Amino acid sequence: AKDPARYKRSFFDVTVGSNGLNAAQTGYDYVTGFGTPNVKNLIPDVQAVAPAVAGKGAGVGSLNAGSQAPKCADRTAPVTRIKGKRRVGRHRISLRGISRDKGCGVKGAGAIRKVYVSVAKTGRHRCAFMNRRGRLTKRRSCRHPILLPAKGHTRWRFAKRVHLPRGNYRIEVRAKDTTGNKERPHKVNTIKRRLR
Repeated sequence: AKDPARYKRSFFDVTVGSNGLNAAQTGYDYVTGFGTPNVKNLIPDVQAVAPAVAGKGAGVGSLNAGSQAPKCADRTAPVTRIKGKRRVGRHRISLRGISRDKGCGVKGAGAIRKVYVSVAKTGRHRCAFMNRRGRLTKRRSCRHPILLPAKGHTRWRFAKRVHLPRGNYRIEVRAKDTTGNKERPHKVNTIKRRLR
């Protein structure tokens, strides 16, 4: 799917219709996936990017049962977006959203492994982070957040009763994929609030 020429040749991309929650879009989507496969072109395209490996003493075209596919070279971190209703207050935080990862390889390589949320009361130089009990720690370096797990993977949610004093807060949601790539904070996965 990362190769526009092969994707167009191997799949008929369905871009019309919906399932009531999501609409079909260009490329991969939750309604139609990659689209309808064109098997005649798909098979040689798959073989071109993941060729069979001949075993020792095997003839041309045979596959050694012990051979393995090339290791995944996924170096791209996931991207998280905070979507839908959100509640950020001194006594409750409730968020939901979507995390996606391009990934590569087999056996789920590149899929979302875990989504984490950090809540920081920001100061001029240091931060106080919310812990699992919903309370703030002592001030420390803003580079060492406390990461609290969200529920779900691609579609996630985070809800917690908290006890937060007034002040300026930064909430970051970051995902980690199965190959170990960690998402960095950016505009679409960060919320800034002043709690009164």
